[in-house]
Amino acid sequence: MTFSKKTAGISALAVLVLICGLIFFIPDGRTNLVDDLRPVKAVSEENLFVLDSLKDKTPFERKLILNHEWPSIGKDLVAWLRLSGKIDSGVEVSSIEFLYGSGEAEGEDFDGDIHKGFFEDQLIAKISIKGRDKPLFVAVQCSNGLFRLQGDGLESVYADELIFTIGKRKGLVDYVSFEIAISLAKTFGLPIYKGKGQNRKLISAEEALETNTDFHQVMVLVFTGDVFNLKDMTYNGKKAG
Repeated sequence: MTFSKKTAGISALAVLVLICGLIFFIPDGRTNLVDDLRPVKAVSEENLFVLDSLKDKTPFERKLILNHEWPSIGKDLVAWLRLSGKIDSGVEVSSIEFLYGSGEAEGEDFDGDIHKGFFEDQLIAKISIKGRDKPLFVAVQCSNGLFRLQGDGLESVYADELIFTIGKRKGLVDYVSFEIAISLAKTFGLPIYKGKGQNRKLISAEEALETNTDFHQVMVLVFTGDVFNLKDMTYNGKKAG
């Protein structure tokens, strides 16, 4: 097969256009460590809305929003990290602080693979472990771990308390989310009930977390003065005999 000069010229032009097109459409290779990676644990749509509302706010305004819309955020995250084995049972969590902003880092996805990239306008949890020099960083939206953070664009929002005492007429769900409350009940052997009065019956943690369960009808039996310490994952309270 032979080509004329005209055909060759058109072919060369087509190749040049194709190359330019490829260069134009090839992304810059930067990975969004929150939006592009498979999340370790995605937040609910309700809490995603809360996180989105933090953008373009002052640190004080962000603290007010979180205290009002997601007051259990720190306890929920540390408890989940412990219950899922992301934080070893034998270590003590010294503190958890929330930061907000953008930066570059390396991030871990659902499968444990590490990617280099960036995050933008995100709430980041800084978790300090007793006896360790380097804290853990976790992107709240996806629970993906972050390493080697770079940049000075992170602002402190506030630090959360990890020890709480059950107050009068309070339940476990007044301090942590429903899912975490059920998981803590299973961990510490606390009774879980469904229904009220004569219709109340003992159920398992698995039954409590079924999608068709009305969580308003479910309660974990705790007593006033019971202390939950998520720093070292201990419970000091009265168990039903």
